[in-house]
Amino acid sequence: MFEATISDSRMFISIIKALALIDEGTFIADASKLTLTEMDPAKVAMINLDLPAEVFDRYKCDQKTFFRIDIDELRKIVKRIKSDDTVTMLLDEKENRLRIKLQGKVSRTFSMALQEVEEVEPKTPQVPFKVHIKLIPEIIKNSIMDAKIISDFVEFIANKDSFIIQAASNIGEVKVEIRNDDETVLEYQIEEDSKAIYPLNYLEDMLGAVPTSDVLAISFSTDMPLKMEYLIPGNGRITYYLAPRREA
Repeated sequence: MFEATISDSRMFISIIKALALIDEGTFIADASKLTLTEMDPAKVAMINLDLPAEVFDRYKCDQKTFFRIDIDELRKIVKRIKSDDTVTMLLDEKENRLRIKLQGKVSRTFSMALQEVEEVEPKTPQVPFKVHIKLIPEIIKNSIMDAKIISDFVEFIANKDSFIIQAASNIGEVKVEIRNDDETVLEYQIEEDSKAIYPLNYLEDMLGAVPTSDVLAISFSTDMPLKMEYLIPGNGRITYYLAPRREA
């Protein structure tokens, strides 16, 4: 049996918005947490969702359980959530369905058919990151919006003094420089100067989880995947990995 209830509907909505990169996903529930690790259809990005029992107001799972659902269909249900709703997810294994109950002024229950799933836990990338930065998410979000005006790709550059986000095309150029001693930077660690280019459309989707967190952690190395991680209340984590564009 798996059942989890969360009264903060806005946080639940943000968590589901964080799954924007994927169309389907396999959740793994056990006695201590609910997780999901899935690659996007193009195999360019990966998301890891880690939600300990403490994220929820009530959480119950009596045995390790795998269930796969259509994330697009889940997003349609999430659009119907109201601000005062309490959200409960209940796995009905007999009928092979996931039920989403929204309890507000009235009670509404949606039912989703489960899909076939292989009980295999995917592995996350093991990358030797040389740059680790923690900062206020809004800074990155605004920088990505600036870069999108110019190009479809953005370059991240880090040295001992600053973190630079820049884009260039035949339209023009944009450069955002964040000094390591800026008040928006909460932590700045660099083992060696690094730079890498990433697709902006993926970064936009990855930044959809910003409302759930006050801190964004970024890790990367030269021409290596980007790791972007948010912490959410209850020691939950939303972690993304994004492949770089390698120039000839």
